[in-house]
Amino acid sequence: MNKLEKALNEINLIDNLSLKNTIIHKLNPISKLAVTIIYIVMVTSCYRYSISALLPWFIYPIVILILSELPVIQTSKRLLIIVPVILFIGIGNIFFNNNEVVVFGIKTTFGVVSFITFTIKSILSLTALYEFICTTGIYNLAYGLIKLKLPEIFVWILVLLYRYIFLIIEQLNTITKAYSLIAPNQKGFNIKVWGSLLGNLFYRTLERGKDLYNSMYLRGFGENKAINSNIKFHLFDYIFILVSLLIFVLLKGLVK
Repeated sequence: MNKLEKALNEINLIDNLSLKNTIIHKLNPISKLAVTIIYIVMVTSCYRYSISALLPWFIYPIVILILSELPVIQTSKRLLIIVPVILFIGIGNIFFNNNEVVVFGIKTTFGVVSFITFTIKSILSLTALYEFICTTGIYNLAYGLIKLKLPEIFVWILVLLYRYIFLIIEQLNTITKAYSLIAPNQKGFNIKVWGSLLGNLFYRTLERGKDLYNSMYLRGFGENKAINSNIKFHLFDYIFILVSLLIFVLLKGLVK
């Protein structure tokens, strides 16, 4: 399996995870979106020089991970991919404040503490966001955004861009296999054929996209039938929001 096929499988895996039938998956996407946004705001607003203040906030993503039955190992692997980027962005904090401080009995600097808290905040926020995506799906997310009165044109552009990724990867995978058969001993693409390959990729993807759009249009796309309009707020959605808010307020008060 090449890298393109792996990338396609990764995207398909997220779609498959969103089809589970757990308590979290059954929640209204608006309630999950609201709680996720509030959680991220609460986490990012924690004091930048207090590591202990962030530790209780691991409770929420762990509970959601258990209730949604998401695979722990696969989720951890996907989150680890972004860790180097987080470390690269936050490493500059180490050099900003060299004043010494003792944390958990270890002598360090405020810059190092700030770097650690930035890393923890980023991981917690990305974990919550990843869990939301994996338990919601692109179409339920679109439904939630439309119900929140976002312009439908922007929502549909988001949906189509998401689906267009599949087309690009599929067509690029086909072109890569064809090129490997023509030049079996060559690694990568020769720079001389880059222009024609990109043009071919654009043309093939565009034509495939037109066919898919025509199929979607014949099935009611563009008449507000593409989103499941039967998703409504239930009692458990209100309970989920209220309980989550109560826990967040309690955690915020305990770790001041």
